[in-house]
Amino acid sequence: MLAPANQQSQLEALDVLGLEVILPEDLKAFFYESGYLATTAEEFRGNARLRVRSAADILLMRLPIALQWGLDDHHQRFGKVLIKDLSRSGIGVIFHRQIFPEQRFQVRFQGRLIHAVAVRCRRLGLKCYETGGRIVSTEKLESGSDPSSSEAAS
Repeated sequence: MLAPANQQSQLEALDVLGLEVILPEDLKAFFYESGYLATTAEEFRGNARLRVRSAADILLMRLPIALQWGLDDHHQRFGKVLIKDLSRSGIGVIFHRQIFPEQRFQVRFQGRLIHAVAVRCRRLGLKCYETGGRIVSTEKLESGSDPSSSEAAS
């Protein structure tokens, strides 16, 4: 399990270079929450979720062919993302645009590259989408590694 980065957990005004997310008013306390998330009766989770409030780099992989038709604004593949929570098998991120179900993505966080597949996405506001992903694999990055040179697990 990855531990939260203490130095990044209190990002006051979202002064992260390259971050395009606009958090809605009801998420103002986003960076002040910490610890494990409680589950509800309707959830069927195998692993506990830990709130991780940090910015990271994201690389979006190819969309499934069935989703590519009519989507001309998906040319941007790199960006900054806010990590919302992590578990042993999943990751929650907040990004400035929609990530479609079955789309693969990579998140570079704390010296690791997390390979994931989006399972759900919902709009929270203007330039603010919450995406839940299933972690496919993780790999430890060598110092100076770049996520664009890494291949995703197929």
